[in-house]
Amino acid sequence: MKNYKFCIIKSEFNEEINNNLLKGVERCITENSNLSIKTNVINVPGSFEIPYICNRLVNGKKKYNAIITLGCIIKGQTAHFEYISASVINSLANLNAKSNIPILLGIITSYDRNQALNRSMINFDEENNLNIGYNACSAAIKLLSLKNA
Repeated sequence: MKNYKFCIIKSEFNEEINNNLLKGVERCITENSNLSIKTNVINVPGSFEIPYICNRLVNGKKKYNAIITLGCIIKGQTAHFEYISASVINSLANLNAKSNIPILLGIITSYDRNQALNRSMINFDEENNLNIGYNACSAAIKLLSLKNA
């Protein structure tokens, strides 16, 4: 049995949505019971702080097999959405390209709350479930299987 350790960095802003994303990760881990996956969850104030923690983890002493980022940025009435989304996604992409640890993007960027809720659904029996946390965890598992191939 493969043993993995995942660090999950979860934004506290838009808490309901991000908690649903975490449930998606947990569901994915449960469905992959042939693997032993331990998790450590680190909560940060918002999505903007996620790259900072990722950078610390990538360059730190604690070793993880994968880092899963969970957050939600919803467009408001100002340009804040564009700046935060671009900054967070670009920072994570740059870190991921240089890291030996895969960093998975479980951050929703949506134009309204309904889009975000649809991408964080926890009714996992529904065919059209789009839970981004689940998808990010699934991608982590697939990447690690390729890494060990």
